Amino acid sequence: MGILNLTPDSFSDGQVNAGIDDFLAKAAQLISEGCAILDVGGESTRPDAKPVSLDEEKRRVLPFLEAFRKQYPDFPVSLDTKKYELAKQAMPYGIQWLNDVSCFSDERFAELVRESDVCYVLMHSRGDAQTMTKLTQYPQGVVEGVALELGLKLERLRHCGVAMSQVVLDLGFGFAKTPEQCLELIESLSGWEKRFDHNLLFGISRKRFLQGLVGEVPPLDRDDISARLAVRAYAAGFDIIRTHNVALTKKYIADYLSLHS
Repeated sequence: MGILNLTPDSFSDGQVNAGIDDFLAKAAQLISEGCAILDVGGESTRPDAKPVSLDEEKRRVLPFLEAFRKQYPDFPVSLDTKKYELAKQAMPYGIQWLNDVSCFSDERFAELVRESDVCYVLMHSRGDAQTMTKLTQYPQGVVEGVALELGLKLERLRHCGVAMSQVVLDLGFGFAKTPEQCLELIESLSGWEKRFDHNLLFGISRKRFLQGLVGEVPPLDRDDISARLAVRAYAAGFDIIRTHNVALTKKYIADYLSLHS
């Protein structure tokens, strides 16, 4: 899953003056590198990011989707949003995945999932960009806490009539978790396939907590450790790798497979 941020304030690749042609070029690059799904987002979700209005997020996302579909009518697209209204308006553009970083805080998303065959990514999170850093207490430990809260949200989805076969789980690295807790989740990767009978998405690309492993380097310099950890997740049974650097991630996974074939 290749990441395409249509934002001027993304933590790693926001482009203040970028236009649709720039974003189309970036999408073409990700596709040429071999991404299978393009994850498109119009609002930065980094800690302390300023909220984006519905109208602004529509302005960023919908014109891009219209232009993208003219060039790639059938390519799988994931919409990264927590706004039901945007998701509903985007569905006619052939959205195949809904990537909800709010952890199903708006249960109207169930309607969109029920009425289509989209995959719904349930990502663990608490609060929002302004409050998440204060919501990192897990009395039973972060691994058990995340598992418990994802399980409760799965029950809500089931209650709302969503087919469990459509739900993909994401542990939510960096969302309401300290850097130390993120590293603890990394150490737990091999156990998640046994906990849930769902496809698993791994999303740590360029995230700030990686500085605990490589030091205080710019986001682009975190691509190597991101790809190495992606291999670890792949080996642990994770099904989807969400990444900014598709080429490097695919290379490292191919190298791993060649060594273990």
